Amino acid sequence: MFKDNIKVLKENYPNLYLRIEDYVESKEYNLVKCRNESFTIVDSDGIYVHSRYNPEKEAQNWIEGLTVNEEDTLLIFGLGLGYYLPLLLTKYHDKKWIIVEPNISIFVRALHQHNLTEYLRSGDIVFLISLEPYVVRSVIDGFIQENKVKKVCTFKLPYYKRIYKNYIDEVQVQLSKQALLSRGNLITEKVSAPKWLYNTIRNLRYITKHPSINSLQKKFEGVPIVIVSAGPSLEKNMHLLNTLDDRALIIAVGSSVNILEKNGICPNIIMGIDGNEAESRIFENTHFTDPIFVYSKTIHYRALEGYEGKKLWMKLDVELPIYEELNVNTSTIKAGPSVANVALDFAFSLKPSQIFLIGQDLAYTNKKRYAKGDAHNNADHQIDDDQKAMQYLIKKDIYGKETYTRPDFITMKNWFEDYVAFHQKTNVYNCTEGGLEIKGIPNLVFNEAIELYCNNKYNIKEMCLEATSGPLEMKELQYEQFQEKASSQLNEAYDKSQARLEMVKELLDDYKSGNFQIKFIEIEEVTKEIESLEIYMVFIHPTGRRYLDSITTSTHNKLEDIECNYEKRRVLLKGLIKQYVYIHESIFISREAFAEREVNFK
Repeated sequence: MFKDNIKVLKENYPNLYLRIEDYVESKEYNLVKCRNESFTIVDSDGIYVHSRYNPEKEAQNWIEGLTVNEEDTLLIFGLGLGYYLPLLLTKYHDKKWIIVEPNISIFVRALHQHNLTEYLRSGDIVFLISLEPYVVRSVIDGFIQENKVKKVCTFKLPYYKRIYKNYIDEVQVQLSKQALLSRGNLITEKVSAPKWLYNTIRNLRYITKHPSINSLQKKFEGVPIVIVSAGPSLEKNMHLLNTLDDRALIIAVGSSVNILEKNGICPNIIMGIDGNEAESRIFENTHFTDPIFVYSKTIHYRALEGYEGKKLWMKLDVELPIYEELNVNTSTIKAGPSVANVALDFAFSLKPSQIFLIGQDLAYTNKKRYAKGDAHNNADHQIDDDQKAMQYLIKKDIYGKETYTRPDFITMKNWFEDYVAFHQKTNVYNCTEGGLEIKGIPNLVFNEAIELYCNNKYNIKEMCLEATSGPLEMKELQYEQFQEKASSQLNEAYDKSQARLEMVKELLDDYKSGNFQIKFIEIEEVTKEIESLEIYMVFIHPTGRRYLDSITTSTHNKLEDIECNYEKRRVLLKGLIKQYVYIHESIFISREAFAEREVNFK
C-alpha cells in the first residue's frame, strides 16, 4: 500500500515526496484499532482524529452534512486517514478539491493505511501538506489567477476544527488578505495599466543612457540600509539621518525625497515607480543632484526629464516582457503596492547587514498622512467625521492606541508581512516609532538601531559614483532599430484593430443573421493576424491582462445561464467589444508613446 502511494506521490508531488523521504517517524500520532476493526489515530493528548467506533459511518454523516451551491472548488481542512475520499468522489465528482492537511505525520499514516493513488493522480485534487498558511494562500491564489478555481467553499473535519483552529483561522485570514489584494490589483490594473504602458515606452529610450541596478550588485554587501518613507512619524527621527554619513546607505522613497531636502538631509538613493503625473512633481521639484535616482520604466516620464542627477533603472517582475525582446539580462525586483514595498526587495537584493524602516506609519498618526514638507501639501490633512465613516479603518498602533488607516495602507502592510515571512532572517527592523505594527518586523527605536548596528565607516558616496559609471545594457543603434520595427507593427496593428472593432459592432447590430458564423470566423481571422505581430505580444497582450481575463470569465459565466442561442451571441459580442476597445486603446497608446506624442488619460 505505502509503496504504491509513494510511487505515485513521487510522480505527482516530487517536493512532497522528498519531504516524506526525510521524514522521521513521530510518536505524536498513533494508529489505534476501532470497535469495527477499522483504524483511527490518537494524538499525544489522547484525542482521536476519527471515531473510535466506526470512522466510515462518521465520514458518511459528515459528507451528508455538506452543502455546496455554485462553488466549483471544495477547500477541506484535514485529511486524517482519508475515510471521506471515496464518499466525496461519489457526491462531488464534478468539483475540484483542495485538501489541506496541517500535519505531515497524519499524512504519512494515511499513506500506510489506505490506497490514495487515485486521488494523488487526479488533476482535480490538490494535497497541501504541512505548509505555512501564507504558502497555502499563495498556492490557492495561483490557481485563481490561472482560472483553475473560481468559487471556493470551505469545510473542516471535526478534529481539525478543534485542534487546528488557529492554523485554519490564519489560513482564512491569509485568503481574505489575498482577496483584498486581488480586488485592488484588478481595479488598479484597469486604470493604471495604460499609463504604465505609455510611460514604459516613453522611458525605454533611457536604456541606452542609464546603467541598470546590476551596477550596484556586490557594492553594498554587509552595509546597513535605511529606507525612508514619508509617514508623519518621520518627524520624530529623521534628524538622526545626518549622523549616518558613510555609516549606512540611505534610500528615500516617494514624498520623503522632498521632506528630507527641506530638512537639509541628502539621501544616497531616491526611488520612484509611480506613473501618475502628480508623482513626477516629487522629482521635478527637488534640487537634489547628488542622490542616484533608481526608477522603474513605469514611472511618469517627466520625473526622469525633471531630475538632473545620475540615474539607474530597475526591472520589476510585473513589467512588460520587453527585456527579453531586447536581449537585455538584468536582475528583477519584486513589485508591490507602494514604492516603499519595492524598496524593501531592492534593499534586500543588495545583501545588507540590516534594513531599517523609518516613516512607515501605514496610518494617519496624529490625523496626518505625511510628515511636514511633502510634495503633495497634505502634511496637515485632517480626517473629518464623514470621512471616518466612509473611507477609513480604525486599528491599534504599536503603542496600543487607536489610529485611522485605509485599505491601501493595509494592503502595503500585508505585503511587508508576506515578504518577511517568505524571506526569513531578513534582519529588517521597523524604526518608525509610530503607526501600525508590521508582523514579523520587530520594532526598534532608531537611535538604538544606529548605536547597535551602524558603527562601521564605508565610502558610500564613492561606491554610488562607481555604480553610475557602470556599463549600458544597449547601444543607441540597437534601440533605434527596435523602435522602427515596433512603430511599423503598431501602425499595422492599429489599422487591423480598428477594422475588427467595426466588424464586431456591425455583427452586434445583426446578431440574428444567418451569416453569423461566417462573419464571426472573419473576425477571428483578423484577431489571429493582430496577435501574430511580435510587438503585440510584447506590449499589448500583457497590458491589463487580469482585467481582460475578468471580462472573459464574466462573459462565460453569463453564457452558462443562457439557453437562447441568439441571446448567447449578443452577450458574447458585447463582451468581445469591451475587450477589443481596451486592446485598441492600448495599441493607440503604444503608437503615440513611440512617437513621443502626449496622450490624455481620462
